[in-house]
Amino acid sequence: MLNEIDGVEELKGVVIIGATNRPDIIDPALLRPGRLDRHVYVSPPDDNARLQILQKNTVNFKLADAANLLDKLVEWTEGFSGSEVVLLCQEAGLTAIMDDNDCDSVKEEHFERAIRDISKNITQEMLDYYADFADKYQAAA
Repeated sequence: MLNEIDGVEELKGVVIIGATNRPDIIDPALLRPGRLDRHVYVSPPDDNARLQILQKNTVNFKLADAANLLDKLVEWTEGFSGSEVVLLCQEAGLTAIMDDNDCDSVKEEHFERAIRDISKNITQEMLDYYADFADKYQAAA
């Protein structure tokens, strides 16, 4: 990648974007000025973002009292990544089907059972590390 960025030919009109959840293993040479100059921290989804993820991923679930259930799910998923919220919806749907192959809705109890099997991967230590990393490289840029 460094060869491509620093190559013989000048890169005109080229923007390089990278994403990682492991900034600790990025080659420091990539973080030097003139290479990957801007570092943007994308935090876990907030309440509104989780609500939107839940709405999108339950659109075909025929939820009873959907607004109330979605509000509960937003609370239950505090600190979840977007992919973990999606997984919750998938697991709740599968739980409903496993209970009744002809089910016509996914209920709160299905979400309750599904959430027990999902391990939250984002810790406060990780959030602190990412914030420190962002601060360090924002100041350097």
